[in-house]
Amino acid sequence: MLFRACTMAATVSLPFALHAPVLALGSEMKNTVCIAAGTQAWVSAPLDDLKDAASFDEWRCRVETWPCELGIEPAIIAHDLHPEYVTTKAAPALHPRARHLAVQHHEAHVASCCASEGCAGRVIGLAFDGTGYGADGTLWGGEFFTGSLNDGFVRRARLRPMTLAGGEAAIREPWRIALALLHDAGVDESRWRALPRGVPAERLAVVQHLLSAGADAPVRSSSVGRLFDGVAALLGICPCAEREAQAAVALEHAAGATDAGGLYPLPFAREDALEELDWRPMVQRMSDEMGKGASPATLAARFHDSLAEAVAAWCARIDGGAVKTVAAAGGVFWNRRFTHSLRAMLEERGCTLVTPSRVPPSDAGLSLGQAVLAGVRAASVMASSIRNLKPEI
Repeated sequence: MLFRACTMAATVSLPFALHAPVLALGSEMKNTVCIAAGTQAWVSAPLDDLKDAASFDEWRCRVETWPCELGIEPAIIAHDLHPEYVTTKAAPALHPRARHLAVQHHEAHVASCCASEGCAGRVIGLAFDGTGYGADGTLWGGEFFTGSLNDGFVRRARLRPMTLAGGEAAIREPWRIALALLHDAGVDESRWRALPRGVPAERLAVVQHLLSAGADAPVRSSSVGRLFDGVAALLGICPCAEREAQAAVALEHAAGATDAGGLYPLPFAREDALEELDWRPMVQRMSDEMGKGASPATLAARFHDSLAEAVAAWCARIDGGAVKTVAAAGGVFWNRRFTHSLRAMLEERGCTLVTPSRVPPSDAGLSLGQAVLAGVRAASVMASSIRNLKPEI
């Protein structure tokens, strides 16, 4: 069989050798497949959405035939932790002699960055994206880790979770997130000056009522990507979205190169075992400034730089400032304004920001992280089993 080179997007040299070949199945959106063996990893070209039948058929063909084309028999199959992903559901039927391991979405993001850029030592990991299935079954997306590829990553902090009023509808209609931000921050929604165009007043009233009444089990997420969406709607920049990341991109464009002229308060507070980045004081101040006629461009710029400053300050102080390398991945790091500000603010504190260059920071790079983490974990379990074997008498 001829190797279909069109399916491969990148070859990555790993910072250490894996003990067994791994086939990683990737995410459901912007899917890539990764095969890793020894010190080499091969990452496929992306497929947009595996819920589309044609894309799923192509994905199935890749995971079944690509290992043969490379002459590699996977000993480990790595997939996302999300139980409803089509990749997770399809995994048991693939390469039945292989061991199957689930890898948490945001840990895989950080691992992808480390593997791509050769970071084998201890790092601070940032995984900022839309949403991903968390280890506790909730929706993550603004996660702070410490650890390494060999030792794994420990979640140390998160963005304060926000309500996604209407669940997935909030992704298409970010004005729902904006209302929830105002409500959770204790701001009267009537102060929202930039009412979304084309949204009937009765729909706004229904969501306001639901937030005030309190749903029995509201959908909440610690997603930085959703925070960008909510702020874009709050400023009247993009209350409704027809495309993925449309609101966040519009917010970045509104900020442009505008001077922020000040920063919002974004404190960290202890919440059980985690620290939590609290966006409520920022939303309160932003609402006040909107009422005084501040321009959306200035407020958008201030939001970007305030978030970068808060993240940089946390990175510089965690563990007494002992770790100087910050590995960051997730779709939020496509945002040039935020990433540039964060890099500069970390450098002022003696830290270095590392983002993926061989693979995308988005879910299209996720399979690389899945492959490396699964390979390391499988080797660790095997080594532990060998140590625990008792000699026969």
